[in-house]
Amino acid sequence: SGSDAAGYSAPAPLNNPSGLATGISYAGGILKSDGKAITTTPFSVDTGLAGKSLSGTMMLTYENSEVPPDRPSSGSGGSAAVPEKKSGQPVTAVISVTAAPGANGTASISIPEKALNDAIAKAQADARVQGRTGNGIAVTLNVTLPQGATSLTLTLTQDSLQDLIRVGVVSFAIDNVPVNISFNLEALREIQRQSTGDVTIAFSPAQNLTGEARELIGSRPAYNTTIRSMRDGKAVSIISLGGGTATLSIPYTPGRNEAIGFLFGVYAEENGKAARIAGSAYDGDTGAVLIPTGHFSAYGVGYTAPIAKFTDIGNHWGRESIDFAVGRGLLSGTSNTTFSPNAVMTRGMLVTALGRLASVDVKSYTTNSFTDVKAGTAFQPYIEWAYKKGIVQGTGDNRFAPDRAVTREEIAVIFANYAKVSGYTLPMIRSATDYADASDIEDAYKSAVVSMQQAGIMMGDSGNQFHPKSDATRAEVATMLYRYIGI
Repeated sequence: SGSDAAGYSAPAPLNNPSGLATGISYAGGILKSDGKAITTTPFSVDTGLAGKSLSGTMMLTYENSEVPPDRPSSGSGGSAAVPEKKSGQPVTAVISVTAAPGANGTASISIPEKALNDAIAKAQADARVQGRTGNGIAVTLNVTLPQGATSLTLTLTQDSLQDLIRVGVVSFAIDNVPVNISFNLEALREIQRQSTGDVTIAFSPAQNLTGEARELIGSRPAYNTTIRSMRDGKAVSIISLGGGTATLSIPYTPGRNEAIGFLFGVYAEENGKAARIAGSAYDGDTGAVLIPTGHFSAYGVGYTAPIAKFTDIGNHWGRESIDFAVGRGLLSGTSNTTFSPNAVMTRGMLVTALGRLASVDVKSYTTNSFTDVKAGTAFQPYIEWAYKKGIVQGTGDNRFAPDRAVTREEIAVIFANYAKVSGYTLPMIRSATDYADASDIEDAYKSAVVSMQQAGIMMGDSGNQFHPKSDATRAEVATMLYRYIGI
């Protein structure tokens, strides 16, 4: 069983620890609304090769843009790398095509211009009918690979590339291939800028990894990803996407003892050097590691075991909650090898964890309302966000005291305010407890303490004491985060 703190009795974390709270941005966490509609249109294109033609199905998918009021499903515990479903979704044209088999597990396909243009035109027409032209359109290629194929080369004509850019597609995606990939409009523009001929996008397994890359990736999947084209009569490799972004999606089933929060994308160089990709994460809804990048090279799935990372939590009572909170990117270590589970939680650390849970856009909070919060620090935008949202207040005289320990009754109020701002009503799954030290809880905190106790997020000790004035430790707050997300 778990505990709020060393010496406090508490039940194990509630079921479904990967569940998500309503109103907060989560990776892959928003349910699709009712009203999804799909239309299909067959096509046949003459390739010009001795009577051979390419046929397939063009599928247009429409989804209601409104998010249902109920909270999201938990899925399999996805991570903060996947964008949420928002209102204003584009109409997406899905073109289903079949790749031709080659030797040694290879396959290839050329995207038919007519099918692409027909899909774009149909999506635009239906967007007009639905009054959604302002949302834009997206194009997805749904590829069927030959059995046993592990590599793919896909050719997109320069005219097709220009058509995608001309209509301003929100995204161009390639699905059901060894590495699913989605390009935003800026990435397509950069590819066009660096090319004058047809563009080939290729995926193949990365073999014989060495050094850091082999250590991080091990036997997990890794792929070489390349984009090539002709420019002024010469073959060129397009390595950088400039200011554009491509999102790689590498399918992966976590090992039995792998914590999904510690899976990430790895950039592997030829010399064996490797780097963890910032913003990469495992998405339980799609069963893949998502890797945002503006650079094409070799990428793979990496993993660092949480116990291997922190040497001070192996036998700690809060290890499971710590693994979860760190794996979700809510809390960080105090060094590369320590978490310091028994150190006090500070005001700055607490609001930073909640801000990360809410996927706060730190670029939107560059101002500073407090004289003792240093600009440019990791805490500063989250403190400003929490203050502006009414989740937390300053300590007076334009000060916040970011390094001051936060007490248990203060945490109760901050969590309750966070839930309110998030549009989430804390459940009452337990009977209210009349703590023996209830008179020590300040009036301003009492209702929040009751709410947190009834929701099963904060508990008292075996002597029916809540200890409202006691400082909370980092392990205790990790447990509270674990429980809050699990309710």
